[in-house]
Amino acid sequence: MNKDEIKGAAKEVKGRVKEGAGSLVKDPDLKAEGSAEKLSGEAQRKLGTVRLEVGEAVEELGKKIKPEGGDKMSTTTLIIVILVVLFLFGGFGYRRWRR
Repeated sequence: MNKDEIKGAAKEVKGRVKEGAGSLVKDPDLKAEGSAEKLSGEAQRKLGTVRLEVGEAVEELGKKIKPEGGDKMSTTTLIIVILVVLFLFGGFGYRRWRR
């Protein structure tokens, strides 16, 4: 499990508790807040799972594209893999450079 999966699962549980408390005390706002938090946690947990799978796929790709006769990836291949990963995870996003 990675950080996103753990945080997402925690948010999901917290949302379920809030949702249950809202139902118990008949507070629609608390129930809605819990439901939203539960969905947010579920999305974060799934994002973590996808990131983990992509990371494993990139690792596997790195193993497959080793230059013949060598045990290290060529510099060009390594740079391409890093750029693809950064692009997939928003590393080149406008928000990141705007800060």
